[in-house]
Amino acid sequence: MTTIADIAEAAGVSTGTVANVLKDRPVGDARRRRVLAEMKRLDYTPRPRRRSGTIKADRLLTRIKLIVVGHTFGSVSRHPIYMNLVHGVERACAERRVSCQLTALPDPESLDKFELHRGQGAVLFLGCSPAWAKRWDLSERCVVTALGRPLPGIDHADYDHPAVAKLACEYLRQRGVEQTYVVAPQDGDRARAFLEASEGFFPQAASSIHIQSIANTANADGGRLDRQLDLNGLEKGLQPIFAQADTPFGIFANSDEVAAHVRQIATRHGLVPDRDVHILGCNNDAILSTMVSASIDLHLERVGEAAVDLLHGRAAEPTMARRHLLVQPTLRT
Repeated sequence: MTTIADIAEAAGVSTGTVANVLKDRPVGDARRRRVLAEMKRLDYTPRPRRRSGTIKADRLLTRIKLIVVGHTFGSVSRHPIYMNLVHGVERACAERRVSCQLTALPDPESLDKFELHRGQGAVLFLGCSPAWAKRWDLSERCVVTALGRPLPGIDHADYDHPAVAKLACEYLRQRGVEQTYVVAPQDGDRARAFLEASEGFFPQAASSIHIQSIANTANADGGRLDRQLDLNGLEKGLQPIFAQADTPFGIFANSDEVAAHVRQIATRHGLVPDRDVHILGCNNDAILSTMVSASIDLHLERVGEAAVDLLHGRAAEPTMARRHLLVQPTLRT
């Protein structure tokens, strides 16, 4: 028998969102359509509603704090991943008539002083440093993590990394390439997933080109150093590949920004994009994705929405098993 958990998984939302659709509570139009479509496809018949003993999750939380660790407000506002996540959280909070507050904690020590009061929940984005959360006791707090690596015992919302890798491999294989590369930071989750998936799609596993960030000028908002892509290092890493690789070959870039730079560098080295080299971006940045032929949309706003749904579910049922909700990516060409 089909359950709301089946509907939630098929629609890429939480069970709380499915419940809100069934109860005609505020839910975004796109998510409502997906839920209703999956209900029809799976022939789901709602059970009769119980009139007593229910908890209204919407009334349990009055404020949600989106906490970005390791960044200033300035660096958050300039990063499409963070801003898409913020927009998703803000939209979900607006639908539930819950206030939303963005907090940037540049240093791990800031976690020691951060407090959540009654009626408050937090969406915590730790980036690539989940160890920072060990300084903060999350076990008894209404907290979920979004993106990055999940923490033991904490609800987590993310996009599906293996699905991203599979989409990338399928796209490049359809273009007839046999040799592939991934351009990403050395410890990037997307890069690891692509390297593993490539073994089943191509004659030989993909190779990696590690990119680095370099320090930029200090910000006015707190004196912290921003980071920017090391373009000289990126070009040096690509030069031997562009000179020796058999064409056509494929490159999966960690972001649309990296993909746009790879395309420019390839052109300078006499390669014709979409003929000699097929370049696939990621994140579907509104501006940069127009500079590449294809990009994988991670639907980061949906991740933010899912995190808010998980928070309300946790507030309503504090003892329920911890959940890990994955949003499915799509390919944009």
